[in-house]
Amino acid sequence: MGLFGKKRPKVDEGERCYMRALNSFAIGDTGQALDYLYKSVELNNGHGMSRLARYYFENYPDNEEKLLKAAQLMEQAEAAGAMVDNYELGRLYDKLERPQEAFQRYLAAAKSGEKESAFQVAYRYAYGKGVERDYKEAVNWYERAVELGVPGAYNNLANLYNSGRGVEKDQRRAMELYTKAVELGDKNAPGNLAVGYFKGEGPWPQDDELALKYANMGDTQSCRYVYAMLLCAGRAGFEEDPINATEIMQALSRDGYKLAQDEGLGLCLDRRTAYVRGLVGEAMAIMEEDPEAARRKLEKIQEMGFSVAVRDGMAAYRKIKSREYDKEYMKAKEEGDTFTVRRMADRGSALACQELLEAFLKNMEQKRPGWSQSVGRGLKYCDTCLDITGEEQYREIRGRILSEIAQEAEKILESGSPWAAYSMLAQVESYNNVRCLRLQVKAAREMGDKAKLADSLESLVDCRDASQEEKQKAHAEFVQVKLDIRNQKA
Repeated sequence: MGLFGKKRPKVDEGERCYMRALNSFAIGDTGQALDYLYKSVELNNGHGMSRLARYYFENYPDNEEKLLKAAQLMEQAEAAGAMVDNYELGRLYDKLERPQEAFQRYLAAAKSGEKESAFQVAYRYAYGKGVERDYKEAVNWYERAVELGVPGAYNNLANLYNSGRGVEKDQRRAMELYTKAVELGDKNAPGNLAVGYFKGEGPWPQDDELALKYANMGDTQSCRYVYAMLLCAGRAGFEEDPINATEIMQALSRDGYKLAQDEGLGLCLDRRTAYVRGLVGEAMAIMEEDPEAARRKLEKIQEMGFSVAVRDGMAAYRKIKSREYDKEYMKAKEEGDTFTVRRMADRGSALACQELLEAFLKNMEQKRPGWSQSVGRGLKYCDTCLDITGEEQYREIRGRILSEIAQEAEKILESGSPWAAYSMLAQVESYNNVRCLRLQVKAAREMGDKAKLADSLESLVDCRDASQEEKQKAHAEFVQVKLDIRNQKA
């Protein structure tokens, strides 16, 4: 008997299991709690179904099977007469990509005063997600969410006032809402204020300091956009840096940020081009007076990734230095100082290289002992005195050297000395001669050196004169050789 002689309400076994599950969760015994929940579900207890669904949702947010089971349990619980959390069920339907059902659940929760659901309903009306797009309804529901204190609602409602969608355009009201959203901690609002102060349109005064302040408050695309624009132009206390600014803008553009695609990237690229040209111009202005200082400036530009921009400048530097080395070469030549002649050739004297190239070619033609071991040096001499020989003669000489080295390699391979052939051919690998590379691959195979074979095959794959079929075969063999090397290490 209960108090005043009344009987206590009867608790069925399913409800009892549910209550025991809650007690087990409270003391941290999850295994026992789940056993009780499973039992309560078997007994058709709606509370147990709802609680087990929530457990699946909270603990398996990326497991589609568990999420489907959670949705089924929620629906069964509701059918069994239990009260379900419409907001949680809306989130669950979102996870399962069932937008129409999610919207209906959010709407039901919002009508009962649940603030996050009010925001979700507004969002879905604004973007036509699970319901037909309706900006006026979006405004109405964002207004409700604002009254309930949802930070994101202030920002999103401001977007609609700022653009005049679903409501009469009122940028001053938008500015007030963005500011309040920032105060409440919304992550998107700082970027919107940053763009406003950067552009200085409507009620926003143009203010670089405020633009930077708000840009630094977030990490949204709008924040990064404003930061990059200020950095590019050297405003708001920044030193002008269009190179890093362009990198930021390129990333934003790749991610589809419209302001970057429509305005920012083009502007940053133009500024970067002008900036790099200016740096190159500074180097070229001092080239004759102080070539070493000019070279250092050009090398810094190279380090930034603009090798093409400094190509002419570095060529001018080499010519200046070549003239200096040519003078030392002439003096050494008069004095019979062969050591200095060779040293000046190594440093870049075109005249010295021309002399030593002629000597190398004579040794090659007469097949004097050791000529093939100095072929790399001979090609370097050929490259350095290009301005003297001229492009046409340069190509003829280089082709002749590579042809001779290929013939020599074939003879050495036939004599059974793949190592000697490989060593000789490795000197000319960077010249991408397809005949030499084929022989290098053959020599590496005969040596049985898989590492060298892999390197040689990779060079052949990259050779522009190799046929597509040859490249495909070389690549297939390269992959197999790399696999063999990995297996050997394992």
